[in-house]
Amino acid sequence: MKNIKIIIFASISFLLYGCIMDPELENNQNQDEILSFSNYAKILSDATSEGTVLIQSNLSFVNLTDNNNIDISERPSSNKRLSFFSENNQLIDIIGSIDQNLNNSLYGKKIKYSVDNNTTKELYIPNLIKPIFNKTKISPNSEITWNPDPLNKNGVAIWVYYMPTIQYFSIMESNRHYIVEGIVVPDDGKYTITNELLSRFPNGSTVELSIGRAAFDINNNYPSLVAYTTRTLTSEISK
Repeated sequence: MKNIKIIIFASISFLLYGCIMDPELENNQNQDEILSFSNYAKILSDATSEGTVLIQSNLSFVNLTDNNNIDISERPSSNKRLSFFSENNQLIDIIGSIDQNLNNSLYGKKIKYSVDNNTTKELYIPNLIKPIFNKTKISPNSEITWNPDPLNKNGVAIWVYYMPTIQYFSIMESNRHYIVEGIVVPDDGKYTITNELLSRFPNGSTVELSIGRAAFDINNNYPSLVAYTTRTLTSEISK
């Protein structure tokens, strides 16, 4: 049985909360609005309770026609388990599944589940995200488009990630800290990159541009359920 791995959002959440988050701004956020990016990342990285199940699809922008790279894993638990059911209420086994037809079928639909065969719940898992970005460099006013999902109420997260260890020496020497900047926008199919989003990144640096959407049922005393779909492109900052 695989251990759960929420690597992307856990590492981003650590960077945000350890380095750049403003707690006062976060606490004042209107809960009726789309989550801020730091809260979005923190929610996903908080899925640590025993028995938590992660459904994930991670791909590069340039390999959208390849296998969707869907992986389903469970955090080890001695007694707390999630059970999953098909649309006709038949028990299905999705943990560690390598059946890509089954795995693909989970996206864009409601999944039924219960904890230890108690009350059945439902969670809508957004469609697999398929972005289009027609540039090799990220600049202010660059536009990203994707297939919108009107049933996704959690918005779309877009973030840029700078790692000093992969830069040319001249850039690394003057910018030795990891940098993450992100935003969560409505799932309407397009976003124009702003000066504000790129302001902290060194010109000419190599970064990862990622876009994703997620669904989550986060719990402390029994297993959480997290599902997300992300796509990442390695590109260059041009300002």
